[in-house]
Amino acid sequence: MSQKKGFDIAQLVIGIIGILLAAAGLFKFVPVLVGKQDRFSCDLQPDTALGGEVWTVMYRNDQETKPWLKMVTTLDCR
Repeated sequence: MSQKKGFDIAQLVIGIIGILLAAAGLFKFVPVLVGKQDRFSCDLQPDTALGGEVWTVMYRNDQETKPWLKMVTTLDCR
């Protein structure tokens, strides 16, 4: 065991980070990634890597609609 007394830099940094996280939790700080008016939909988009089309989740906000997540090349909706 170490005979060192007091705080070292690592303990101080960890303490400061803990205080900051606790303060953020008290203020309910949550970064907004998707707004209330933003929408998602599915659409067939061209697949440039394999050719053909791929089902893609599209993200739409007030300014634009853009691909968000490529899904599958076939979709069976029975």
